[in-house]
Amino acid sequence: MVGNDALLDELRRLSNHGFGPDPLAPSFGYNAKLSELHAAVGLHTLASFPEALARRSYYASRIRAALLGVSGAYAVQEIQMPSRPITKT
Repeated sequence: MVGNDALLDELRRLSNHGFGPDPLAPSFGYNAKLSELHAAVGLHTLASFPEALARRSYYASRIRAALLGVSGAYAVQEIQMPSRPITKT
């Protein structure tokens, strides 16, 4: 739910390939179609996402540690993921 009418209008316009009340207004949008098959694959993939994210974080920490001793090399700072779980609505 969106409590901001302007934001809701913008989201609707973006989801409609950029078309709003004025079809001649120049703007961009998204062509974000998702078939049932792609949705099923996505839901199945989400089940293993926490393990994949943990594995990626582990590898990133090893690379970051290895780069500490390399002259002229630098690593980006670690990004903290939100601690609350993402729930379906």
